[in-house]
Amino acid sequence: MPLLRPDALTGAYSTLLAYRTGECERVLAAFPMLDPPHTPRPTLWQELACRPVLFRLCAAASDELWRPFASLTLEAVHPAPAEATVSYDPVANSLPGLRPAGRLNRLRDAAYAGSRRGRGAA
Repeated sequence: MPLLRPDALTGAYSTLLAYRTGECERVLAAFPMLDPPHTPRPTLWQELACRPVLFRLCAAASDELWRPFASLTLEAVHPAPAEATVSYDPVANSLPGLRPAGRLNRLRDAAYAGSRRGRGAA
């Protein structure tokens, strides 16, 4: 369940819907790995202004514990030009061996197709 939190690095970032990896459907998550002491900052951008932020990337099926598979280090903010549209489309740009899946997949496909048409990317 999505939860609001005052500190951008006190909890995991996860996919709400599953992805197919091999024969299994799994949810993906990024867990912040912080060196103590952590002084909460209101935004991830403010944290990045002070130091790199490391995340442990994990996957889990509904009956599994989180299993780490990679790490991700964010080192700086690279703002996009004001006229640029930054978007994320896991349907059109999925990685080999990692596809959106699950019961809501047809709805997700239609939503991303509509978003692409709406921003002229179709």
